[in-house]
Amino acid sequence: MATVHDRDIMRWLAATGQPDALPWSSGYFFEIRFDEEPSRMSDEPSSMIYDEEFVNRVITVDAPQGNVTIIFDEQGLLKSLEIC
Repeated sequence: MATVHDRDIMRWLAATGQPDALPWSSGYFFEIRFDEEPSRMSDEPSSMIYDEEFVNRVITVDAPQGNVTIIFDEQGLLKSLEIC
């Protein structure tokens, strides 16, 4: 299993010219997206519901890094994580 810490992601984003991913910058915000269509289960029908409980659901929680918003899509699959 591969692991990565959010600090690693923030540093990588800043190194690629996106300084707003760093907590000490003004406007701290970064988003991790999971909805890239070509990599999604392309053999599965697009209308299939994978997790009925999370269809189009948005969950917001507090974390040491700030506010985290977890967004699910119309199939109940994880779409994005937003940290600000």
